Amino acid sequence: MRVISVSVLSDALTTAPGRVGVWFGTGAEYTTTVDNAIVGFAPGTTGFQSQTWPDGDGPLGEVDEVVSWDTTTETETALFLTIVYREEQ
Repeated sequence: MRVISVSVLSDALTTAPGRVGVWFGTGAEYTTTVDNAIVGFAPGTTGFQSQTWPDGDGPLGEVDEVVSWDTTTETETALFLTIVYREEQ
């Protein structure tokens, strides 16, 4: 799987996530397993951040690999994550 873009929208209003991390796999976060890192954001309470890579240059995981994400501050249902990808072998 090749990641083309990732975006996160925060509609938290009162509690800002300190960090939103996105990585390949279900194990340790990308802060411990750097090779699995996709992106890290800090969108604030009502922010939007995104990362787009040039064709063929985005993070590459295994076919059908799980992508996980986490935040340093619990924000309930106030974060929205969008990942655009394509399967590559």
